[in-house]
Amino acid sequence: MMNIRHAMILSVCGCSAVSTAGVMSLEDDLRTQLYDLSSKTNSFPPNFFSDGTGGPVMSPIVFGDWEYDESFSIPAMSVDVYHASSVSSELLLAEGSIDGAVAAEIANYAFPTGVGFNDFNITFSISETTEFLIDATLMASGVSGKSSVVIRNWTSPFTVLYSQQAQNASVEVHETIELEAGIYSFTLLSEVSLAPVSGLDSASYSGSLSVVPAPSVLGLIGVSGMIASRRRR
Repeated sequence: MMNIRHAMILSVCGCSAVSTAGVMSLEDDLRTQLYDLSSKTNSFPPNFFSDGTGGPVMSPIVFGDWEYDESFSIPAMSVDVYHASSVSSELLLAEGSIDGAVAAEIANYAFPTGVGFNDFNITFSISETTEFLIDATLMASGVSGKSSVVIRNWTSPFTVLYSQQAQNASVEVHETIELEAGIYSFTLLSEVSLAPVSGLDSASYSGSLSVVPAPSVLGLIGVSGMIASRRRR
């Protein structure tokens, strides 16, 4: 629905340049994923497993579409990471998840640790006061699963202007926020920190930040809809 709405804005009356009350200027692409799994056996000398490190991985096409789906495991521990996102000057859109599993045989290992995060983070600037729509579904379960959406003022310094988090819960977000001219960051994050007990921790997000059309644009959409309705008659 979000993509359809923005396509409508750009195609009204065949105009490619329509007033949108402050389009985002993309500044920094900080999409990353990182995981680290390690443990060693209780035997002597211990067998040490520390090859479970991946990332940080950044999009090969800055501000382009990006998708990855990876899995990694060491004895008694594994992690699965998924991410897909798209970035434009009017819409930041992403979904991602991370699942960390600890098997029952973890008791046979000493100092087991596991951590991972899946981070969609885009920095942007606006030249005038602009209203944005935040849409997100955050889900998390297990001992350490967390999922969050955050908007920060990038210059002041890292002041949090909006934040919602899910932990052992599902949270729906549908809110508007007005931002003055400046530089900001929009982040969707899912993370797990695996404890030395068996179980499954997971976290996921699906969300977007979009520019709310100016009243003049909404008026054009309304007129366009009326014309289309009359033609159908």
